[in-house]
Amino acid sequence: MTKAIGSSCHNFGSTRVVAAVYQAKITKASYSYSRRTRTRANFRSGTCCRGRRPHPVKVVEVIESTVKKLTDSTLFVAISGNLDNVSLNHYADVRLKHLQERLKPGGSINCRVLMVNRKRRRAVLTAKKVLIDLSLLIVASLDDAKEGFIIRTIVIRASEKSPQVKFHNNSKAIVPTREASDTIIASLSEALIMGRTVQARIISCNTETRRIVSGIRQASVNSKDTAAIQNVEIGHSIRGIVSGLQKEKAIVTLKLTRVCVLLSLNNLIGRRGNTVA
Repeated sequence: MTKAIGSSCHNFGSTRVVAAVYQAKITKASYSYSRRTRTRANFRSGTCCRGRRPHPVKVVEVIESTVKKLTDSTLFVAISGNLDNVSLNHYADVRLKHLQERLKPGGSINCRVLMVNRKRRRAVLTAKKVLIDLSLLIVASLDDAKEGFIIRTIVIRASEKSPQVKFHNNSKAIVPTREASDTIIASLSEALIMGRTVQARIISCNTETRRIVSGIRQASVNSKDTAAIQNVEIGHSIRGIVSGLQKEKAIVTLKLTRVCVLLSLNNLIGRRGNTVA
């Protein structure tokens, strides 16, 4: 038998739900939530009550948020009543001037969820348009990482020995020094700047050691895959293998060229007269 118990901590979030009361049970916590106007009579078995539950924010989800507060290093925004933050490096694709005028409290801003901390009920967001682009390949976990994927990443370490970039959900990858740039550079600090968004190719992915190696040099427009895809022309019939699925698209690896492409699920299902579940 299910028990419906309300408390003040259940107000975190904004999704309103309606639940049937199967067994009435008043505790100190639930009474503090309803002591204004509700009594035991309001929780009779078989009646309905309204409450709130936390909004299930998901990593890589693009959502509209409301600006709450701007500090020197962090922008705090509200998502369905929850207070989340956008770090200074993620306000925009470039450094913004006059932030107080651009990011006023009460204004709306589109963000993509980079990471969710379930324990603290906080989410880290980005407002960079280059990362909000829905046509991007997204790596939200080690299982999503496939060799050959070209994705946009964030530089989190620019040391000479072990540069690192970060994907969504705090997934990280090591960038070998020889793969950090297309040109000869005196130091990595010239090519890699903390917080900058760069395009990287996944070179290898080891699920046992949970280690991802990526290269910025191999993600350039001069890579071998660019030449390989030139052999694919509009109207040609080609074969491929589905190597991954995302929310609205499938990742297909072409057999002849080994190039990863995106296939819209709406276009695929629409041709068969079905709908995306």
